Amino acid sequence: MELIPHRALLQAQYALVNPIQVPGSQYQALQSTALVPRGMERHARMMPRLLHLEALREEERLALLDRSERWLQQFGNHLLPVFIETRLPLERVVQALRRSMLITDLHGKRHWLRLHDPRVLRHLGWILDEAQRQVLLGAGDAWNFHAGDQRGWQRIAVTAQAGGQGAKPGLDARQWRELSLLGPLNDVMEEMALDAVTLDSAGISEAMRLLKQAQSRGIGDEAELRAYVLARMRSWAPGSTDHAADARTHRAETKVWEASTQLTGRDGR
Repeated sequence: MELIPHRALLQAQYALVNPIQVPGSQYQALQSTALVPRGMERHARMMPRLLHLEALREEERLALLDRSERWLQQFGNHLLPVFIETRLPLERVVQALRRSMLITDLHGKRHWLRLHDPRVLRHLGWILDEAQRQVLLGAGDAWNFHAGDQRGWQRIAVTAQAGGQGAKPGLDARQWRELSLLGPLNDVMEEMALDAVTLDSAGISEAMRLLKQAQSRGIGDEAELRAYVLARMRSWAPGSTDHAADARTHRAETKVWEASTQLTGRDGR
């Protein structure tokens, strides 16, 4: 896996760490703030921490970089997978992040947006429009992150920072549906990566289209959704029409549907 770019760590003011994946011993000597939105106090141990990189001298940052590289070599994932560059003071950064972590859908139900998870961040660039990125990612001028795939380190630049305290992202039904499908979408991407296939933006868009198609055909279980999409994606090529591949994926779809009816007791009528 790709090492942390020196620029990402040296220029960032903050980093996000996942306490479920990284033990406290790895960052307890660093200044940090717990990001616990109001109403999520009982889940505090699962909430990310904001590391104050701006408080470190350059030699301390370089020492952290060395430690992060040793962690990567030992465990195969990044100690610090998300860096935030910002001009905002700490208090405003914390307020903006806590506000963005808990968002309300069209039915008034609240959802936890895992901004500390690079596998979520890598999709926000195409799911959200510019104004929505300003609201939800406005704590930073730029976010650098590594989602653990062959695309390496990625960057989302935020053209203007978040609005006032009452600013809302205004997600529509399509966007909420796509956010709800990020779990199986990431599973598909990781399965494809095992076949040495890294999906580009067109491939990700096609996988999402197939997930929606599967849902519309009554497939709801995540394992079944994943099987449905993989059966098609493994013979998919952008812009091509391969009738033999169409026949193979039709047979695969039939097998998935037969399996789903056996598992759930549906008869397809």
